[in-house]
Amino acid sequence: MRNDERKGCVMLKPKMPSINDREDAQVPTGLPPIIDAHVHIFPEKIFSAIWKWFDRNGWRIRYQMTSSEVLSFLLSHGVKHIIAFQYAHKPESVSL
Repeated sequence: MRNDERKGCVMLKPKMPSINDREDAQVPTGLPPIIDAHVHIFPEKIFSAIWKWFDRNGWRIRYQMTSSEVLSFLLSHGVKHIIAFQYAHKPESVSL
């Protein structure tokens, strides 16, 4: 039994297949302005830990980018507004 199972967490099925959908250079024309209202940004070290966790427990994260790369990518693809979330998952990860 894994530690997460002992804590009552249900894990994803490891090695889930990725979605192989088409990606265009821009959002389709004729749409109203696009707002991405759920974008997570983290320091690089935390992003790395998240990617490793998903590699082991779920699926490969398609876009492994730094926070600034994520924002640039979305804006360059036609997203007009971004609501970004950053949080400290452990009190000791906060530095002032």
